[in-house]
Amino acid sequence: MRRRWPSARPPGCCSPATRPRFRRSAGCSPPPTPGTTGVALLEVAGPEEEQPLAAPPGVEVRWLHRKGTPPGESTLLVDAVAALDRPGTDDVFAWVGAESAAVRAIRADLRGRWGLGRAQHHAIGYWRRGRAMAPPG
Repeated sequence: MRRRWPSARPPGCCSPATRPRFRRSAGCSPPPTPGTTGVALLEVAGPEEEQPLAAPPGVEVRWLHRKGTPPGESTLLVDAVAALDRPGTDDVFAWVGAESAAVRAIRADLRGRWGLGRAQHHAIGYWRRGRAMAPPG
């Protein structure tokens, strides 16, 4: 899958279930163009769940610790995206993968406050709090 890295500072948000997908994206090909910046917001239970990630130059990794809050019940990702300023350019792309309710809230913020169109973000709910989700097949 070709990954387009913007020259602005978008959020890349993920919960534990989506961390493997982020790890694959962070080592993407082709590599980001020089001057590209970004921020990756990763939610984990605590520091013990942090993993080394080879983020491209210019991409800052921020670990968000739930501190005992069960997965899917935290607002850490939503709050972290809400705290970001929108880049001053239209060359922005955001990738979001997390619990479905968190993704809906983040998508609304990206489309509303940030004014991103569909082609400027990919937001997918990988799981739903309180529901067992089995793989297809």
